[in-house]
Amino acid sequence: MQRRLLAFAAVSAIAGTAVFAQSTSAPVLLRPEHYGPTATTVNADAPIYVMPDASRAPLRVAKKGSRVNVIEAFDADWWSIGFIDPEFGQRRGYVETQYLRKPVAPAGAAPEEIPPAPPGGRPTPADATAFMGTWNFVMENPPNSEQTIRVWDQNGVVTATLQIGSFPPNDITGVFKDGDVLVLTTTVRENGLPIWAVIALTLEGDTMTMAQMLPHSQTIKRGTAHRAAGL
Repeated sequence: MQRRLLAFAAVSAIAGTAVFAQSTSAPVLLRPEHYGPTATTVNADAPIYVMPDASRAPLRVAKKGSRVNVIEAFDADWWSIGFIDPEFGQRRGYVETQYLRKPVAPAGAAPEEIPPAPPGGRPTPADATAFMGTWNFVMENPPNSEQTIRVWDQNGVVTATLQIGSFPPNDITGVFKDGDVLVLTTTVRENGLPIWAVIALTLEGDTMTMAQMLPHSQTIKRGTAHRAAGL
């Protein structure tokens, strides 16, 4: 359990306040990322935490009647969930099982494809100008592998994709700005299953650095890139 806590803490450290630290104690009605067998109902006002630790300040309090998706069982007392926050878009967190009805599908079942979250909370194109363009990353892990991130202004909305090797690009479902860090969230596939990813991008001169974290992973995937010419 300790290793799993440390892994999720690393995600929090990468994402910083842009993804996780916005918290509120007022109950809010939440909706699921998708409607299907992993969706379940909150049976009482339920605090949601960035880690399975009730001594922390809650990330959000789900109002009774909210619908969320169960991602996996952390242990007998906690489930990892996904939901759409009306203020911040797609999010992940932990909730005590006593607050949730048991979903039709078992915790840990492969979820359906998750639709993009609404663009609320994204930076303006002016805020993200330095990050615009196509960036071809050479990754340290796995060594010499390649990932491509494209960031552009689509009708006044900062939009992005992540392409791993020669696979088709994945849409970025969350774009946040925390100081000089651009934080992206998306769903990638690991071992054939969809899994949430948090990507932190920083700039130093004309070099962009990526730090990518997957839940429960002990490794941060890092890489560097320069903006592709003419883009």
